[in-house]
Amino acid sequence: MRGLRAAALLAGLLLIALPVKSPLNPYDEGLALVGGMRVLHGEVPFRDFWTIYPPGQAYAIAAVFRAAGETVLAARLYDTIVRGLLALLLYLLAARMARFRSLALVPYGAIALLLASAFNYGYPIFPALLFGFAAIEAALRDAPEGSRRAPVGAGFLAGIATLFRIDIGAYAGTAVLATLALRRLGGSGNGAGSGPRGSRFLIDCGKAAGAALLATVPLYAWLGSKAGFDRLAENLLLFPLTTFREVRHLPLPPLLESFESIEAVFVAQSPRMPAASLRFYLPIAAVGLSAILVARSIARSLRDRTPLASEDRACAAIVVFGIGLLLQAESRYDAIHVLPASLAAALLLAG
Repeated sequence: MRGLRAAALLAGLLLIALPVKSPLNPYDEGLALVGGMRVLHGEVPFRDFWTIYPPGQAYAIAAVFRAAGETVLAARLYDTIVRGLLALLLYLLAARMARFRSLALVPYGAIALLLASAFNYGYPIFPALLFGFAAIEAALRDAPEGSRRAPVGAGFLAGIATLFRIDIGAYAGTAVLATLALRRLGGSGNGAGSGPRGSRFLIDCGKAAGAALLATVPLYAWLGSKAGFDRLAENLLLFPLTTFREVRHLPLPPLLESFESIEAVFVAQSPRMPAASLRFYLPIAAVGLSAILVARSIARSLRDRTPLASEDRACAAIVVFGIGLLLQAESRYDAIHVLPASLAAALLLAG
């Protein structure tokens, strides 16, 4: 069984690696490549060139260029490694959530297919998701009472995610806080009251927040000293939340036409499935259904004064993260922007 599992995991990684020599995307991928090149040659983001993305990807690609040379293939190999690590991490999360570990290979296959079909190389969403899901995985670990590893590690990883995408890091941080709260839900089995549990939760939150600040403040403070804090706020917060959203927002696929198209497929009137509608509304359905099931489990835990099962805590964390990823998809609906929510949906369906 282990051999078959290893073979399936390897097949998923090979699938992700197959498109590495696909045609260049001159705009999105080009922006990432040029950003890495300019940082490599001594320029500072926000001061020397305009960007609305956090600096993490530019510095990561610059490091790759310094180590392997300024080539498109080097940057794509870095991107492929990030996607492969993301797929393996999501497999571990699926195994944590599924009743049987072997079932985790089903969402892993879907995740590998989704990641392989996304030709947006250099897109900072992938490292942001890697660190965001890693933060959730760290928060889900059952650390001994009083251990600082889970909240500190989770907070630090969520902070690193904000260096690539601020919104993804914020959503991951919210999921981490929800996970830390649910660890204290229903009592610890030793008769501790709600007061001590609440104080331990606040201590955990303080550890996570402190670690997140440790991961983010040094780089952003240095950039602010070079480019100006007002320019940082304008590029990273104000412009993306206002003007950028207004000029790039796309309409959502119509729900009613989706149902009519599905009916047409079943009566053999149309050979084409409504891919756009399914891409958007299936993650919404998965997150919504999972939220209902998690709420029921939380209510049962509160009623019986028993700890919440680890599987339910994992589902709850992915639900919180998934809601944030759906908000990100809604801001500009297309295949690449709904991809993160689809990854969360695959995990939730496994759970």
